[in-house]
Amino acid sequence: MGVAQAAACGTVTANTTLGSDCDAPLTIGASGITVDLGGHSVLCPAVPGSTGIDVGSWDGVRVENRSVNGCTTGVLVNGGDSEEFTALALSDNDVGFDIRDSADSTVERNEVTNSPFTGVLLFQTSGITVRRNTILDGGTGIFDNGGTNNRIMSNTAAFGDTGIIVGAESAIVVHNSTPANNRGIWVTAAHGVNRLFANESLGNSIFDMQDDAPGCDSNVWHGNKFATANQPCIH
Repeated sequence: MGVAQAAACGTVTANTTLGSDCDAPLTIGASGITVDLGGHSVLCPAVPGSTGIDVGSWDGVRVENRSVNGCTTGVLVNGGDSEEFTALALSDNDVGFDIRDSADSTVERNEVTNSPFTGVLLFQTSGITVRRNTILDGGTGIFDNGGTNNRIMSNTAAFGDTGIIVGAESAIVVHNSTPANNRGIWVTAAHGVNRLFANESLGNSIFDMQDDAPGCDSNVWHGNKFATANQPCIH
């Protein structure tokens, strides 16, 4: 006897609550809507290039309340602003959240596990808040790549390659916990005015905290708890 498959998620253009699991992609087709997964799952086929929830460039979209599993990209934003993602569980996706060219969006209180590339990827973004997320057992937990004025706050990123990578010049990184990775918090930008305050990073195998800018440039590390660092300007 064959195994019954879930129905296709389809395109959503109005406020929606899922009544059952569905097969990806779930495609957003309008701005200003809320998609409540209703405790259900968006499921991807075992093929390369799959996306679980595709927000595209729509603005003001809120997605909440349960899971996206087995995708190349769990949640994709490509140009949309003021999005909100909360209470989602993303597992076994190559990349959990892929947020590109977005401003003023929020990723809050989500769980991301087993993403071998990145749990939360911010690419060329501005004013993004990443707060109170738990990212475990993956590659990079959170990667701010080329962003401005993003806020990475009160997250836990553990048991991966790197907890948090800051490849940006003006991020605020505060009250995060990044234990038991290869690197805990790593600033890779050659220049910057990043602010890294009151983070705890212990038990990482290479460095707990690392800044690749000579003399930390204008980055400020203050009040952090760590055992190993690559420069004395890290405090």
